[in-house]
Amino acid sequence: MKQKQLEKKLKKISESHKGLGGGPDSESYLHDAKVDREDGCVWVCTDNNLAAKLVKRCGKDIVDILDRGEGFLEFKIRRSSFRGIEYAFKTNSEGKKKVNPTWLWDKKEKTNEQS
Repeated sequence: MKQKQLEKKLKKISESHKGLGGGPDSESYLHDAKVDREDGCVWVCTDNNLAAKLVKRCGKDIVDILDRGEGFLEFKIRRSSFRGIEYAFKTNSEGKKKVNPTWLWDKKEKTNEQS
């Protein structure tokens, strides 16, 4: 895809997908295959506002966009903008305060009232 065409498409996508939550069947996924590593790219597919966020964050490294219809897009992104799948997850470190779920609050109040 030519650079000028790509820039027009990126602008259109950032406008059309901004704030788009997607329906109950909405999905996003990352495809990081060994073949793509050798090619120097990674694929991200989405049909919601992630598309606009990708354009904003790494638009300069988007190499190609495939439109699969109904708003579903596949982005081919240079590997230089990709940290790795392992960085998508929060670390579980000892010593951090554990989350106190709100649904436990009601149980604690009921036990205190009964005592």
